[in-house]
Amino acid sequence: MRAFLEENIPDLKIGNLFDYSGDSFHHLVKVARIKSGESVCILNGKGKKYYGEILSVTKKNLEIIIKEITNDSLVERSCAISIIKRDSLELSVRSAVELGITNIVFVSADFSQNVKINHDRIEKIITSSLIQSNNAFKPKISFFDSMDSFVEKFKEKIVVFHKGEKNTEASLNFHHHESCVLVGPEGGFSDREISLFKENELRFVSINSPILRAETALVAAITKSLLSD
Repeated sequence: MRAFLEENIPDLKIGNLFDYSGDSFHHLVKVARIKSGESVCILNGKGKKYYGEILSVTKKNLEIIIKEITNDSLVERSCAISIIKRDSLELSVRSAVELGITNIVFVSADFSQNVKINHDRIEKIITSSLIQSNNAFKPKISFFDSMDSFVEKFKEKIVVFHKGEKNTEASLNFHHHESCVLVGPEGGFSDREISLFKENELRFVSINSPILRAETALVAAITKSLLSD
């Protein structure tokens, strides 16, 4: 079933007709070659999914009849990604969205790459990942220009994913809104940052694995958090 994101969709009811000509229209018609009679899922990015059937396809719009509506419950799931090289950063965002993260924080760590984040590109990756996974919630994005400011803001929730530290996995739990998983950049966290974490009594978690790439570590950390819910 084709899915697309339409954040400005009106509050439709079952049986309503929806004329769509938004941002995904060209892709649906010219690339996906969607046809009358096909089913679609419309995501509003805020928890609702509208399931409908294409009644007609014109050069200007799709006419869709709404047949089912679901409303997913929001479970806050947060992760913090230290700024890393562009390809790895984009892969990390894609994986985070597909795994159901609702808040993504970008942090400039001591060993972060000097990468300028392309906000438009990140938005496109988030949208495509939502569509691919049929995730009902578009994640919120925030940025911190230093690890110190991030820790000051989130220290009650941060769980540092760091190999070699004492494993306190019992405290890693998304379901109770307790955790924001923090993953370091290539090269890991600096000694200064480790001291900062310990001074602020942050929790640590690790897994029994070889050294992981930053993007792999993020997937491992989120998966471990999901399994702790």
